[in-house]
Amino acid sequence: MKRYDSRTADKFVVRLPDDMRSNVEALAAFEDRSMNSVIVQAIRNHLDGHRRQGLMLDALADALDRVAPGQERNNPYTDPRDLFIKANPVDSFVEETEAQP
Repeated sequence: MKRYDSRTADKFVVRLPDDMRSNVEALAAFEDRSMNSVIVQAIRNHLDGHRRQGLMLDALADALDRVAPGQERNNPYTDPRDLFIKANPVDSFVEETEAQP
């Protein structure tokens, strides 16, 4: 198993809104963790929730297809996948951009 080395890890500067640094610092101290680990965990939780949201909406759309086969699809008022795209415009832009040659 490869050991984690923070000196070679990818780095990214984040500009925090006012008072957020002190909130992160307080949480890190309370949990006896580094500020970096608190921020990384928050990002992981957000990304995981985002992924689960997409999976849930796909499952709901599939269930809707089974319950009401033959009904009009791609209707922004009835297709849960479209609601996900409206709620997450960055993801749909990234997918469209990646699909283009």
